[in-house]
Amino acid sequence: MIASRREWLWVLLSGMLTTILWTLAAGKEIGWDVIHHHIYLPFSFLSGRFATDLFAANTQSFQNPLGYIPFYLMVDANWPAWSIGVALASIHALCVWPLWRIAMRLWPLPEQWVIRGLAVFAGWQAPIFLINAGSSSTDPFSALLVLTALALALMPGSHYLRSLLAGMLMGLAFAIKPSNAIFLLAGLAMTLWRLTIGKIGSWRDLSFQSAGCVTAAVLVGGPWAIWLYESYGSPLFPIFNNIFRSPYAPIEAASDLRFMPERLSDLIIRLFDFASFRTYVHTEGFAPDIRPLVLAISALLAVMFWLPRVISRPSLLRQSLGSDTALLAVFIISSYIVWLLISGNSRYAIALFMLCGILLVRALDFVLPRPWSMVIAFGVIILQAAFFGADGDYRYIGRPWNARPFLDIEVPSRLVEEPMLHLSIGTPSMAGVAPYFARDGAFINVIGPLSLPTNGPLGRLLEQRLKIWKGKTRFLIRGSYKSFSNPNDTKRYRFDRIAYRFGLRFDWSDCVEIRIHLNPQEELQGGDPAQLLSCAAKPREQDDPAYADSLAMAERVFKVAESQCPRILGPTPMATDADLGAWQRRYLSSNARLTLSETEGLLMSHFRSPRLVRLGSAEDVLAGRGKSACVAWNELGVK
Repeated sequence: MIASRREWLWVLLSGMLTTILWTLAAGKEIGWDVIHHHIYLPFSFLSGRFATDLFAANTQSFQNPLGYIPFYLMVDANWPAWSIGVALASIHALCVWPLWRIAMRLWPLPEQWVIRGLAVFAGWQAPIFLINAGSSSTDPFSALLVLTALALALMPGSHYLRSLLAGMLMGLAFAIKPSNAIFLLAGLAMTLWRLTIGKIGSWRDLSFQSAGCVTAAVLVGGPWAIWLYESYGSPLFPIFNNIFRSPYAPIEAASDLRFMPERLSDLIIRLFDFASFRTYVHTEGFAPDIRPLVLAISALLAVMFWLPRVISRPSLLRQSLGSDTALLAVFIISSYIVWLLISGNSRYAIALFMLCGILLVRALDFVLPRPWSMVIAFGVIILQAAFFGADGDYRYIGRPWNARPFLDIEVPSRLVEEPMLHLSIGTPSMAGVAPYFARDGAFINVIGPLSLPTNGPLGRLLEQRLKIWKGKTRFLIRGSYKSFSNPNDTKRYRFDRIAYRFGLRFDWSDCVEIRIHLNPQEELQGGDPAQLLSCAAKPREQDDPAYADSLAMAERVFKVAESQCPRILGPTPMATDADLGAWQRRYLSSNARLTLSETEGLLMSHFRSPRLVRLGSAEDVLAGRGKSACVAWNELGVK
C-alpha cells in the first residue's frame, strides 16, 4: 500500500462523525425487537434467568445473548438514551475501516484517493446499514466482523496469523448470530476459487481460516450450544429442528418465508425489486436501494468488455481471475445466492449490501474512462441518497432521542419488590420488561408466535413452573386498566377463554398498569404511553364440558388446511388457542393465522394484510369443499 498513511485516519474519523450524526438525526430505534428480546436476552444470561424462565421471548429466547450485552449494560447503567445511540453508532461506524482497506486493494495509488472515497461512501450508504446504525441490533456489529475478516483475507501474500484472525472473526460472527453462515460459505467459495486458479498458499490459508473459525465458534458459541443441547436436546434449538428433532419444538423445518424467493428467476427479479418503491421487499420497512441493480448492469458490461481481451491470452485470463476484483465478486455473488435462498432478509446481510457499493464503483471504473467513472459513481450516490432520503424508513419504529433512559418504564413498586411468575400473552412477548420486575421472578410467553402446549415434554416444563409459582402467578397483556374496566366487556371474557387451557383465569380485581414511555414529547401533547396490564391469575372455577370436543373438531379442520399448503401453514403448531367463539393457530414460517369461528367458518389472516379470507365452514373444509389454503394465502396479497 503506497497511499497516504494518514488517509485511513481521515476515513475513520469522517465515517464515525457521519454515522453518529446520521444516528442522532434518524432517531432512536425502539421497535418491538428491543422490548421483545434485545434487552431480555443479555439480562437473562447475566442474571441466570435463562435457566429458569421458559420461552420468555418465545423462539427468540434461545439466541446467543453475547452480542446484546454491551447494549444492555448501558441500559442497565441508566445511560441517557442519546449517549447509548452515540456509543453504538461509534462501534458500527468502524465498518468504514475494512471497506477502506478493501478499496485500497482495488485502487492502491495515492492519487486514487477520490475514487476510493466514493467507493467507501457508496458502501456506507447502504439503506439497511443506515436503518440499523446506532440501534440495539447485533447485525451492524456482525457486518463489522465479516468485513474485517474479508479485508484480512484479501491482503497480499499468505500469512498464517492473518488467516487465523480472519477465520476467528468469521467464527465470532457465526457464534453471535448463525445467520452469518452465509458469509462463512461465501468465504469458503472465495478461497476455493483461489485454489482453482493455482494461488500459492491457498491451502494453508484455508486450513488456518478454518481452524480460526472453528476455534472462535466453539469458544464463543460452544457453552451456549452445550446448554441448549443439555436442556432442549439441540445445540441450535429451536432452528433446524427437523434435523435435531427436539421434543420441545415442532420437528418440521421452519423457515422465515417473508423475503425468500419462490422461483430461481427471483435471483434476478429481486435486483429490480430492491430499487422499487415498495415496502417489505427485503426488510421490514421501506428501504429502496438502486445500487445492486446498477452494480449488476455495470458488472455485465464490464465482463462484456473484459472477455474479448483475455479469451485468447491464458496468462492474462488467469491473472484477471485471481485479481482482488474477481475475488470480491466471487464473495458477493456467493453470499447473495446463499442469502436469498435461505433468508432474503437484508438485516442478516448488511455486509453484502455494503460491499455492493465498493464493487459498483469498481465496475463503473472498469467500463468507463476516468473521470467519467467517478462522475457516474457520484451520480449514483446522489440518486441513491435521494431515493432513500425522500421517503425511506430511517428506522423501523423511530422515536426522538432524549436524555431519559433508553427504555423508560414505569413499574408499580409491588411488581419490583415481590417475585412473581408472569405469563405473557401476545406477540411480541414483552419480555424486555422482565429486568424491571423483581429480578428473582420468572417469565413465560405462553401464547405468541409459538404457543406453548399443556401436554408433552414442553407442557410438563410449563406445568412444573406453574406449580412452583402457584399463588404468585400473573398474566401480562397489552392494554390499559381503563380498556378492561367494564366487567361486562367481552374483552375480559376473551382473555379468560384464552387462559382456560392453563387451568387459570384472570383476577380482574387485582390488575396494575406498566407504562412504557416511548415518546415523551407525544405524551406532553396528550398522547398515551404504551401500556401493559399485569393481572393476578387464579384457578378457573369450573370446567367447560364442550371444550374438549370443540377443540378436537377444530384441530381436524386445521389439519386439513395445513395439508393443503404445508409451506405456508407450517410447521404444525404445538397448541391451538381458544378465543371467544373461535379457535386459532399461528404459523412460524409465514406468520399466517387460521381462525375457526363458530359463525364465520375457517378464516385466514395476516398482520400485513387488511383482508380476511374465508375458506368455508368447518363442514365444508372437512368434506373437501372449502377454498384451498394456498389459494386463500394468495388472495391475502402478502407476497
